[in-house]
Amino acid sequence: MHELDINNGEDLIKWEQLDLIKYFGKFGHVLYERARGIDNRPVEANRVRKSIGKERTYGSVLVTDDEVRSALTKIANLVTKEVIKQKKHGKTLVLKIRFSDFITYTKRVSFDRYISNDETEFLSLATELLEEVPEVSSDRGVRLLGITITNLDDLNYENLDLFK
Repeated sequence: MHELDINNGEDLIKWEQLDLIKYFGKFGHVLYERARGIDNRPVEANRVRKSIGKERTYGSVLVTDDEVRSALTKIANLVTKEVIKQKKHGKTLVLKIRFSDFITYTKRVSFDRYISNDETEFLSLATELLEEVPEVSSDRGVRLLGITITNLDDLNYENLDLFK
């Protein structure tokens, strides 16, 4: 390729398909398509999930403590359902809050143990983190709230021997 002065994608995209096929055979067709972002191979998603979370951006900003806590409760419920559905549990809970002025805070708490997959625990931890965010007040308004569970592992149940 270097002999043909093809050193990168920008050089490759200048070539006509027939010329690439002339020099590279069937692979010339592949080069032509890939340089133009065409790739019809099936996507294989083998990625291991690193976090499970939900966040919501509000069209009307949340201005009262009750509105914020109610929204946080709904998000904690959604995260709980998803963590259980995915059969995972995690050691870190992350709270994300964005105000109407677009200033964003991210707070996290980590444990040596796995956090119980329980809406009440997720909500309690998120509420504690919310208390650490400066200036949660009605003059700013909350535009976005999110809860994420990270440091995930598979949830394994173990049968215990009752007679040991």
